[in-house]
Amino acid sequence: MRDKAGYIIVVADIKKYKYNKVLLENKEKYKLDTQEEKIKNEEIITNLRNSNILEIREAFEFIENKNIV
Repeated sequence: MRDKAGYIIVVADIKKYKYNKVLLENKEKYKLDTQEEKIKNEEIITNLRNSNILEIREAFEFIENKNIV
């Protein structure tokens, strides 16, 4: 059960990461400030990598190894 919860958390954070990434690309195209999105994406990845919950770290490593991020 904890594994499933870990994957749900990781997938939700990856969706936020990908949304910010697209927003970042669009803002760069129009030469708008992108600092906020860069910081948010760095925080998302750092939090997933350094999570105190083993299942979240393992789920993120699995997804990261599949090159989804």
